[in-house]
Amino acid sequence: MLSVFENLALPMPKNHFTVGIVDDVTFTSLPVKEEVALGDADAFEAKFYGLGADGTVGANKNSVKIIGDNTDKYCQAYFAYDSKKSGGFTCSHLRFGDEPIRSTYLVNTPNFVACHVQAYLHMYDVTRGLRDGGTFLLNTIWEGEELAKNLPNKVKKYFADHNITVYYINATKIAQEIGLGNRTNTILQSAFFRITEVIPVDLAVEQMKKFIVKSYGKKGQDVVDKNYAAVDRGGEYKKLDVDPAWAQLTPEAPEANNDPAFINDIVRPINAQDGDLLKVSAFKGREDGTWEQGTAAYEKRGVAAFVPEWLAENCIQCNKCAYVCPHAAIRPFVLDAKEMQALPSARTAQSPPSARHSPACASSRLSTCSTVSAAATAWMSAPARRA
Repeated sequence: MLSVFENLALPMPKNHFTVGIVDDVTFTSLPVKEEVALGDADAFEAKFYGLGADGTVGANKNSVKIIGDNTDKYCQAYFAYDSKKSGGFTCSHLRFGDEPIRSTYLVNTPNFVACHVQAYLHMYDVTRGLRDGGTFLLNTIWEGEELAKNLPNKVKKYFADHNITVYYINATKIAQEIGLGNRTNTILQSAFFRITEVIPVDLAVEQMKKFIVKSYGKKGQDVVDKNYAAVDRGGEYKKLDVDPAWAQLTPEAPEANNDPAFINDIVRPINAQDGDLLKVSAFKGREDGTWEQGTAAYEKRGVAAFVPEWLAENCIQCNKCAYVCPHAAIRPFVLDAKEMQALPSARTAQSPPSARHSPACASSRLSTCSTVSAAATAWMSAPARRA
């Protein structure tokens, strides 16, 4: 937007230009400027980063209804979903204001950002566009100094440079204590209303509990009571002190790898929600939309707060763990007595190394399995035999 007006002010304005992209092939684009807040100055904008099926989107829909039905404020909401749906990336864009909202675009300069998955700090630019003096809420299992230690330098530098107020809450632990499993949405929704005070907190709590009855009443009073407890415990957030020295930090360099250029230059930026920032030259030679096959093998997200572990002493050789493991980190084999004896002395068919669902585990288990004779491989068969 700024580039258009700056171009008009030139003695010889550029004709037939493009905006919003970096065209380094035909050079028709205007320079990309920083994001500016174009809406009503008194409007409140918020972004929520969540995981598909964690309830974040549903909670935000309820928040919009609560504010719209109980105040004179105008509301707007848009929800972006990853193609993977359950377990995928979600981003909720919310606006509230005293004047009609006519912003026909996503929230790019939020006053408030909530990151409901701590792994997203390393995967996405969750602080992009957050206004000076804004507020950031993080759901994390880390506390105090441990949290400060694990925050990426890029994030810490942004907090210091832009005077961001940072809050954190262990909604994952609270949900487990209450009995809600991985459903952290109600806890974080309550924290949002308490921190921002978009509407009076007492009114927000009252309305959230009404929506709980409406949403979960048919599932029984026990479910309703658990969600009531989640609302009440939404105030257990803490404030993280932002060290001014963080402004001097240097963002970490990407880890070196031997992956194909197509993965590093195109696939990973797109998966990181940065596809719109790619230059036109990135697609040179792929103007017809040609896409390489096998790219999913490089998508190791690691978004889980906890990972399961294979316990040899509990194993009944059912092979179900291998069937459901999303990373193929557990691979069973049917071996005869001779092949059992040929195994490395440090391993046995009953007690291989613990298999954790993570990229590192996946690679280590694959190499372990490769030591076993290919002739012994038989998937999901003879469950009573050693695997």
